[in-house]
Amino acid sequence: EENGIDLLFKIKHGDVLRYRNITILGNQAFPDGRFVSAINPLKSFSERRLRAAMRKLTEFYHHKGYPRAKVRVHKKHIDFASNRVDVEIQVSEGPHVTLKFYGNHHLNHKTLRKTATILKEGSFDSFEIDASKRAIVAAYAKAGYPHTSVAAQKTLLQDKNVMIEFFVT
Repeated sequence: EENGIDLLFKIKHGDVLRYRNITILGNQAFPDGRFVSAINPLKSFSERRLRAAMRKLTEFYHHKGYPRAKVRVHKKHIDFASNRVDVEIQVSEGPHVTLKFYGNHHLNHKTLRKTATILKEGSFDSFEIDASKRAIVAAYAKAGYPHTSVAAQKTLLQDKNVMIEFFVT
């Protein structure tokens, strides 16, 4: 009440920004339309939506067997005169990792693939392979097979891809 100040803010929302050009660099595994549809250029441009699309695309790559994949916005140019945004997306796919399960007779292949921590964590070193083995043993124990053991073997293929084989007993 004494020596007080009233502040009045007037916020102008401004015009809606729309996508003009979406360029994809480094993508070899999937069609560019996958990236465009994840960004959804029919909606107006939003930093939050763009970050969510990059996260969604990275998770998609991980799910499809590219645990080291990174999808990021390389360049972004906002043209305020025409209310358009040009986006350049850089994809680093990394090696493709194939998971194979032998001796699995009681759990679904998809269940074991989801149980293995390799694709979720983005690494396929010996520590992560051991963590995946423990997770598979735990899944079998939960399904009523407490005496399950799992061995694993990692093989580097000629095209710099990796195959990890799990042998379930």
